[in-house]
Amino acid sequence: LYEEYDNGKDATTNISHVTSVNVGKTYSRALFVSLKPPEKSISAFEQGYEGYHDLLRKASNSTIKPEKIQVAMPTLQEELEKAISDCRYQSILIGESHLVQPIKLVIEESGCNQIKVGVFDRTPELDSKLAKGELDFVMDQFHDMQGYAAVQFATLYVTTGIVVPPPPGGVHFSGPSFMTMENTATQGKLNICEEDPSAPGCFDRNNITIGGVVHGTGNDRFWDMVFSAAEQSAIDMGVELKFDRFGPEENLYEKMGSKITSLCKSDIAGLFVTLSDEGVIDAVRNCQELNPNLQILSTNAGYEKSKELNLVHHIGMLEDDAGYQAGIKMEEMATFNKALCFNHEPGLN
Repeated sequence: LYEEYDNGKDATTNISHVTSVNVGKTYSRALFVSLKPPEKSISAFEQGYEGYHDLLRKASNSTIKPEKIQVAMPTLQEELEKAISDCRYQSILIGESHLVQPIKLVIEESGCNQIKVGVFDRTPELDSKLAKGELDFVMDQFHDMQGYAAVQFATLYVTTGIVVPPPPGGVHFSGPSFMTMENTATQGKLNICEEDPSAPGCFDRNNITIGGVVHGTGNDRFWDMVFSAAEQSAIDMGVELKFDRFGPEENLYEKMGSKITSLCKSDIAGLFVTLSDEGVIDAVRNCQELNPNLQILSTNAGYEKSKELNLVHHIGMLEDDAGYQAGIKMEEMATFNKALCFNHEPGLN
Protein backbone atom coordinates (compact mmCIF):
# COMPACT_ATOMS: atom_id res chain seq x y z
CA LEU A 1 0.00 0.00 0.00
CA TYR A 2 2.80 2.41 0.87
CA GLU A 3 4.46 1.75 -2.50
CA GLU A 4 1.24 2.68 -4.26
CA TYR A 5 1.09 5.94 -2.26
CA ASP A 6 4.75 6.67 -2.82
CA ASN A 7 4.39 6.23 -6.57
CA GLY A 8 1.68 8.88 -6.70
CA LYS A 9 -1.14 6.47 -7.38
CA ASP A 10 -4.50 6.21 -5.69
CA ALA A 11 -3.76 3.75 -2.91
CA THR A 12 -7.44 3.24 -2.12
CA THR A 13 -7.94 1.33 -5.38
CA ASN A 14 -5.94 -1.57 -3.97
CA ILE A 15 -7.44 -1.66 -0.48
CA SER A 16 -9.08 -5.07 -1.02
CA HIS A 17 -5.76 -6.56 -2.12
CA VAL A 18 -3.99 -5.12 0.93
CA THR A 19 -6.68 -6.46 3.22
CA SER A 20 -6.40 -10.03 1.98
CA VAL A 21 -2.61 -10.14 1.76
CA ASN A 22 -1.28 -7.99 4.61
CA VAL A 23 -4.03 -7.60 7.17
CA GLY A 24 -5.67 -11.00 7.45
CA LYS A 25 -8.11 -12.19 10.06
CA THR A 26 -5.67 -12.03 12.99
CA TYR A 27 -5.14 -8.27 12.81
CA SER A 28 -7.83 -6.64 14.92
CA ARG A 29 -6.32 -4.00 17.23
CA ALA A 30 -3.81 -1.20 16.61
CA LEU A 31 -2.60 1.50 18.98
CA PHE A 32 -1.30 5.03 18.51
CA VAL A 33 0.73 6.51 21.39
CA SER A 34 1.80 10.12 21.83
CA LEU A 35 2.41 12.60 24.62
CA LYS A 36 -0.44 14.76 25.84
CA PRO A 37 -0.16 18.09 23.99
CA PRO A 38 -0.32 21.39 25.89
CA GLU A 39 -3.84 22.68 26.38
CA LYS A 40 -5.39 24.26 23.26
CA SER A 41 -2.39 23.36 21.10
CA ILE A 42 -2.72 21.69 17.70
CA SER A 43 -0.66 18.50 17.60
CA ALA A 44 0.77 17.26 14.29
CA PHE A 45 0.59 13.77 15.78
CA GLU A 46 -3.17 14.11 16.13
CA GLN A 47 -3.31 14.49 12.36
CA GLY A 48 -0.93 11.53 12.02
CA TYR A 49 -3.31 9.45 14.11
CA GLU A 50 -6.25 10.39 11.90
CA GLY A 51 -4.40 9.11 8.82
CA TYR A 52 -3.40 5.91 10.66
CA HIS A 53 -6.95 5.40 11.89
CA ASP A 54 -8.66 6.05 8.55
CA LEU A 55 -6.37 3.78 6.52
CA LEU A 56 -6.57 0.81 8.88
CA ARG A 57 -10.33 1.10 9.08
CA LYS A 58 -10.65 1.18 5.27
CA ALA A 59 -8.12 -1.58 4.70
CA SER A 60 -9.91 -3.93 7.06
CA ASN A 61 -13.51 -2.99 6.26
CA SER A 62 -13.70 -1.65 9.83
CA THR A 63 -12.62 -4.93 11.47
CA ILE A 64 -9.45 -3.30 12.84
CA LYS A 65 -10.05 -1.00 15.80
CA PRO A 66 -7.33 1.68 15.87
CA GLU A 67 -7.11 3.26 19.31
CA LYS A 68 -4.97 6.00 20.80
CA ILE A 69 -3.62 7.02 24.16
CA GLN A 70 -1.95 10.29 25.07
CA VAL A 71 0.41 9.76 27.95
CA ALA A 72 1.86 12.20 30.47
CA MET A 73 5.53 11.99 31.42
CA PRO A 74 4.98 11.69 35.20
CA THR A 75 2.74 8.62 34.77
CA LEU A 76 4.28 7.31 31.55
CA GLN A 77 5.33 3.85 32.78
CA GLU A 78 2.05 3.17 34.54
CA GLU A 79 -0.08 4.19 31.55
CA LEU A 80 1.99 2.14 29.12
CA GLU A 81 1.84 -0.99 31.29
CA LYS A 82 -1.91 -0.63 31.59
CA ALA A 83 -2.35 -0.30 27.82
CA ILE A 84 0.18 -2.85 26.56
CA SER A 85 0.81 -5.52 29.19
CA ASP A 86 -1.96 -7.91 28.04
CA CYS A 87 -0.60 -7.98 24.45
CA ARG A 88 -3.96 -6.98 23.03
CA TYR A 89 -2.47 -5.00 20.11
CA GLN A 90 -0.85 -6.30 16.93
CA SER A 91 0.77 -2.96 16.08
CA ILE A 92 1.79 0.26 17.82
CA LEU A 93 2.56 3.52 16.05
CA ILE A 94 4.50 5.96 18.25
CA GLY A 95 4.19 9.72 17.90
CA GLU A 96 7.51 10.85 19.42
CA SER A 97 10.88 9.17 19.17
CA HIS A 98 11.70 9.49 22.87
CA LEU A 99 8.75 7.22 23.68
CA VAL A 100 10.28 4.32 21.78
CA GLN A 101 12.58 3.11 24.56
CA PRO A 102 9.98 3.01 27.38
CA ILE A 103 7.39 1.40 25.09
CA LYS A 104 9.85 -1.25 23.89
CA LEU A 105 10.77 -1.94 27.51
CA VAL A 106 7.12 -2.53 28.49
CA ILE A 107 6.63 -4.75 25.42
CA GLU A 108 9.65 -6.90 26.35
CA GLU A 109 8.74 -7.14 30.04
CA SER A 110 5.20 -8.16 29.12
CA GLY A 111 6.35 -10.80 26.63
CA CYS A 112 4.50 -9.07 23.78
CA ASN A 113 7.36 -9.23 21.28
CA GLN A 114 5.01 -10.08 18.39
CA ILE A 115 3.76 -6.46 18.36
CA LYS A 116 4.92 -4.53 15.29
CA VAL A 117 6.30 -1.11 16.26
CA GLY A 118 6.70 2.00 14.10
CA VAL A 119 7.47 5.62 14.91
CA PHE A 120 7.47 9.06 13.32
CA ASP A 121 10.61 11.12 12.66
CA ARG A 122 14.00 9.54 12.26
CA THR A 123 17.00 10.07 14.55
CA PRO A 124 20.47 8.43 14.65
CA GLU A 125 19.28 6.38 17.63
CA LEU A 126 16.28 5.11 15.66
CA ASP A 127 18.58 4.25 12.74
CA SER A 128 20.49 1.99 15.12
CA LYS A 129 17.31 0.35 16.37
CA LEU A 130 16.14 -0.28 12.79
CA ALA A 131 19.48 -1.83 11.89
CA LYS A 132 19.25 -4.16 14.92
CA GLY A 133 15.65 -5.15 14.20
CA GLU A 134 14.38 -3.44 17.36
CA LEU A 135 11.96 -1.33 15.31
CA ASP A 136 9.89 -2.33 12.29
CA PHE A 137 9.76 1.04 10.53
CA VAL A 138 10.14 4.80 10.83
CA MET A 139 8.00 7.31 8.93
CA ASP A 140 10.58 9.96 8.10
CA GLN A 141 9.86 13.52 6.98
CA PHE A 142 13.57 14.30 6.35
CA HIS A 143 13.51 17.22 8.79
CA ASP A 144 17.24 17.77 8.12
CA MET A 145 16.32 18.45 4.50
CA GLN A 146 13.72 20.97 5.65
CA GLY A 147 16.46 23.05 7.27
CA TYR A 148 18.88 22.49 4.38
CA ALA A 149 16.43 23.41 1.64
CA ALA A 150 15.13 26.43 3.56
CA VAL A 151 18.61 27.98 3.53
CA GLN A 152 19.06 27.12 -0.16
CA PHE A 153 15.74 28.69 -1.13
CA ALA A 154 16.39 31.79 0.99
CA THR A 155 19.89 32.24 -0.46
CA LEU A 156 18.55 31.86 -4.00
CA TYR A 157 15.99 34.59 -3.31
CA VAL A 158 18.46 37.01 -1.70
CA THR A 159 21.04 36.63 -4.48
CA THR A 160 18.76 36.48 -7.53
CA GLY A 161 15.26 37.56 -6.46
CA ILE A 162 13.94 34.20 -7.67
CA VAL A 163 11.19 32.51 -5.66
CA VAL A 164 11.07 28.77 -6.31
CA PRO A 165 7.47 28.12 -7.44
CA PRO A 166 5.64 25.55 -5.34
CA PRO A 167 4.54 22.29 -6.97
CA PRO A 168 0.86 21.47 -7.50
CA GLY A 169 -0.74 21.58 -4.07
CA GLY A 170 1.56 24.37 -2.90
CA VAL A 171 3.95 22.34 -0.71
CA HIS A 172 7.54 21.23 -1.32
CA PHE A 173 7.14 17.85 0.38
CA SER A 174 10.18 16.36 2.08
CA GLY A 175 8.31 13.25 3.21
CA PRO A 176 6.97 10.89 4.24
CA SER A 177 9.49 8.20 3.46
CA PHE A 178 9.17 4.64 4.72
CA MET A 179 12.39 3.57 6.49
CA THR A 180 13.10 -0.07 7.37
CA MET A 181 16.09 -2.23 8.25
CA GLU A 182 16.69 -2.73 4.52
CA ASN A 183 17.01 0.92 3.48
CA THR A 184 17.97 2.92 6.56
CA ALA A 185 21.69 2.73 5.76
CA THR A 186 21.25 4.33 2.33
CA GLN A 187 18.36 6.78 2.66
CA GLY A 188 18.27 10.36 3.84
CA LYS A 189 21.93 10.94 4.70
CA LEU A 190 23.01 14.59 4.79
CA ASN A 191 26.26 14.05 6.66
CA ILE A 192 28.70 16.07 4.57
CA CYS A 193 31.70 16.16 6.90
CA GLU A 194 34.30 18.68 5.82
CA GLU A 195 36.72 18.03 8.70
CA ASP A 196 36.92 14.28 8.19
CA PRO A 197 35.16 13.08 5.01
CA SER A 198 36.37 9.54 5.69
CA ALA A 199 34.37 9.29 8.93
CA PRO A 200 31.44 6.82 8.92
CA GLY A 201 28.33 8.29 7.31
CA CYS A 202 30.22 11.19 5.69
CA PHE A 203 30.67 12.10 2.05
CA ASP A 204 33.56 13.85 0.38
CA ARG A 205 31.85 16.04 -2.20
CA ASN A 206 35.06 16.24 -4.21
CA ASN A 207 34.45 12.59 -5.10
CA ILE A 208 30.86 13.14 -6.24
CA THR A 209 30.14 13.53 -9.96
CA ILE A 210 26.77 14.57 -11.38
CA GLY A 211 25.91 14.11 -15.07
CA GLY A 212 23.52 16.15 -17.20
CA VAL A 213 22.06 15.62 -20.67
CA VAL A 214 19.65 18.18 -22.14
CA HIS A 215 18.39 19.08 -25.61
CA GLY A 216 19.61 22.68 -25.43
CA THR A 217 22.14 23.36 -28.17
CA GLY A 218 25.04 25.77 -28.46
CA ASN A 219 23.12 28.43 -30.38
CA ASP A 220 20.20 28.81 -27.98
CA ARG A 221 20.28 31.70 -25.49
CA PHE A 222 17.59 30.06 -23.34
CA TRP A 223 19.99 27.26 -22.49
CA ASP A 224 22.86 29.67 -21.74
CA MET A 225 21.14 30.37 -18.42
CA VAL A 226 20.57 26.69 -17.68
CA PHE A 227 24.19 25.71 -18.28
CA SER A 228 25.51 28.73 -16.39
CA ALA A 229 23.31 28.02 -13.38
CA ALA A 230 24.21 24.30 -13.36
CA GLU A 231 27.92 25.14 -13.42
CA GLN A 232 27.50 27.62 -10.57
CA SER A 233 25.49 25.09 -8.56
CA ALA A 234 28.26 22.50 -8.97
CA ILE A 235 30.80 25.06 -7.68
CA ASP A 236 28.56 25.96 -4.72
CA MET A 237 27.96 22.31 -3.83
CA GLY A 238 31.59 21.32 -4.35
CA VAL A 239 30.86 18.50 -6.81
CA GLU A 240 32.13 17.67 -10.29
CA LEU A 241 29.71 18.24 -13.17
CA LYS A 242 29.75 16.40 -16.51
CA PHE A 243 27.39 18.50 -18.60
CA ASP A 244 28.31 18.80 -22.28
CA ARG A 245 26.52 21.07 -24.71
CA PHE A 246 25.67 19.69 -28.11
CA GLY A 247 25.90 21.54 -31.38
CA PRO A 248 22.80 22.08 -33.56
CA GLU A 249 23.21 18.78 -35.40
CA GLU A 250 20.27 16.95 -36.94
CA ASN A 251 21.00 13.80 -34.90
CA LEU A 252 20.75 15.63 -31.57
CA TYR A 253 18.55 13.01 -29.88
CA GLU A 254 20.78 10.13 -30.94
CA LYS A 255 23.70 11.97 -29.36
CA MET A 256 21.67 12.53 -26.20
CA GLY A 257 20.82 8.83 -25.97
CA SER A 258 24.45 7.82 -26.46
CA LYS A 259 25.59 10.32 -23.83
CA ILE A 260 23.04 9.06 -21.31
CA THR A 261 24.24 5.49 -21.83
CA SER A 262 27.88 6.54 -21.51
CA LEU A 263 27.26 8.45 -18.27
CA CYS A 264 25.13 5.62 -16.93
CA LYS A 265 28.07 3.22 -17.32
CA SER A 266 30.49 5.64 -15.62
CA ASP A 267 30.93 6.48 -11.94
CA ILE A 268 28.43 9.33 -11.70
CA ALA A 269 26.33 9.59 -8.54
CA GLY A 270 23.31 11.26 -10.15
CA LEU A 271 21.92 12.18 -13.57
CA PHE A 272 19.52 14.85 -14.79
CA VAL A 273 17.96 14.78 -18.26
CA THR A 274 15.34 16.40 -20.46
CA LEU A 275 12.85 13.84 -21.73
CA SER A 276 12.38 15.50 -25.10
CA ASP A 277 12.29 12.50 -27.46
CA GLU A 278 11.21 8.86 -27.42
CA GLY A 279 14.79 7.77 -28.14
CA VAL A 280 16.01 9.73 -25.13
CA ILE A 281 13.28 8.16 -22.98
CA ASP A 282 14.38 4.69 -24.14
CA ALA A 283 17.97 5.55 -23.18
CA VAL A 284 16.84 6.55 -19.69
CA ARG A 285 14.83 3.35 -19.38
CA ASN A 286 17.88 1.31 -20.41
CA CYS A 287 19.99 3.25 -17.91
CA GLN A 288 17.59 2.29 -15.12
CA GLU A 289 18.14 -1.35 -16.05
CA LEU A 290 21.93 -0.99 -16.36
CA ASN A 291 22.37 0.96 -13.14
CA PRO A 292 19.29 0.57 -10.92
CA ASN A 293 20.96 2.40 -8.01
CA LEU A 294 21.59 5.58 -10.02
CA GLN A 295 19.32 8.47 -9.02
CA ILE A 296 17.83 10.11 -12.13
CA LEU A 297 15.70 13.23 -12.30
CA SER A 298 14.18 15.12 -15.22
CA THR A 299 14.25 18.84 -15.89
CA ASN A 300 12.50 21.25 -18.25
CA ALA A 301 10.70 18.74 -20.49
CA GLY A 302 8.90 15.45 -19.96
CA TYR A 303 6.90 15.70 -16.73
CA GLU A 304 4.41 12.97 -17.67
CA LYS A 305 7.16 10.64 -18.92
CA SER A 306 9.11 11.34 -15.74
CA LYS A 307 6.17 10.05 -13.71
CA GLU A 308 5.91 6.96 -15.92
CA LEU A 309 9.61 6.23 -15.41
CA ASN A 310 9.25 6.85 -11.65
CA LEU A 311 12.17 9.31 -11.64
CA VAL A 312 13.18 11.00 -8.40
CA HIS A 313 12.03 14.53 -9.33
CA HIS A 314 10.93 16.69 -12.22
CA ILE A 315 12.14 20.29 -12.17
CA GLY A 316 10.35 22.67 -14.50
CA MET A 317 6.87 23.87 -15.28
CA LEU A 318 3.83 22.23 -16.81
CA GLU A 319 3.72 23.56 -20.35
CA ASP A 320 -0.03 23.20 -20.79
CA ASP A 321 -0.60 25.16 -17.58
CA ALA A 322 1.88 27.83 -18.71
CA GLY A 323 0.04 28.19 -22.02
CA TYR A 324 -3.28 28.40 -20.21
CA GLN A 325 -1.99 31.10 -17.83
CA ALA A 326 -0.54 33.02 -20.80
CA GLY A 327 -3.97 32.92 -22.47
CA ILE A 328 -5.62 34.29 -19.33
CA LYS A 329 -3.13 37.16 -19.18
CA MET A 330 -3.61 37.92 -22.87
CA GLU A 331 -7.35 38.11 -22.35
CA GLU A 332 -6.87 40.49 -19.41
CA MET A 333 -4.51 42.74 -21.39
CA ALA A 334 -6.40 43.18 -24.68
CA THR A 335 -9.65 42.66 -26.55
CA PHE A 336 -9.08 40.33 -29.48
CA ASN A 337 -10.59 37.42 -31.38
CA LYS A 338 -7.47 35.83 -32.86
CA ALA A 339 -4.31 34.55 -31.16
CA LEU A 340 -1.10 33.14 -32.61
CA CYS A 341 1.34 30.76 -30.92
CA PHE A 342 4.75 30.09 -32.50
CA ASN A 343 6.22 26.60 -32.27
CA HIS A 344 9.83 27.09 -31.22
CA GLU A 345 10.71 23.47 -32.04
CA PRO A 346 9.16 22.63 -35.44
CA GLY A 347 8.81 18.92 -36.10
CA LEU A 348 8.93 18.00 -32.42
CA ASN A 349 5.78 16.57 -30.89
